[in-house]
Amino acid sequence: MDKRQLRIFKKEMMALFRVSSGIALARRKRVNGLQAYISKVKKILSKANSKYRDVLFTLSDAGVLSIAIKAKNVKEVFEEAMKVDGVTGLGVARFDSAMVEQNEGFSALVEQIKDAAYVSYKRGQNGSSTVLLQKSSKRGQVTIEFEPDAEDHPGIVLLAAYALRSVKGDAKILEHLQGIGFIDDPDTYGEREWKKGFDPRMDDI
Repeated sequence: MDKRQLRIFKKEMMALFRVSSGIALARRKRVNGLQAYISKVKKILSKANSKYRDVLFTLSDAGVLSIAIKAKNVKEVFEEAMKVDGVTGLGVARFDSAMVEQNEGFSALVEQIKDAAYVSYKRGQNGSSTVLLQKSSKRGQVTIEFEPDAEDHPGIVLLAAYALRSVKGDAKILEHLQGIGFIDDPDTYGEREWKKGFDPRMDDI
């Protein structure tokens, strides 16, 4: 895997999720002109889909981000997910039905993977994250859901394993996303709300 491409992809994904979070907040705040932002992001995702041909990014008219991996089934993607450092548990109907150290129980659960897999990872000393893989209604696709808090989030690492298999062109996805705005971390919006209590003139976005 090309290290430069990986570094760029990780930054692109963090920017994308921040933009998505910003749009969600703006929708709750009923910000005027939001649909224009959504249209711009859709065009950027079209460029991303042309660049990274083994993944698919979509944004609904309501501004909801969806990501799919082009793969035969959930189990295939799970096997790739197992290569990401820090796997601790697996569930097929809920989180952590079996832990990795439960050798027989874990192996038995792997055999049950069909429509969904909840893959848990250890993060740092006490942190954890979960990546949800689900069978898509569209043939040859597996959806992936996670909430990244850093570029090395297991979900981003797993996505990169597929996205960077087949890269076409050099579209500047990160620059386009940064041009949209909404690029602050979600917590920043909470801080702005607190500050607005003292300064009502502060902009929401």
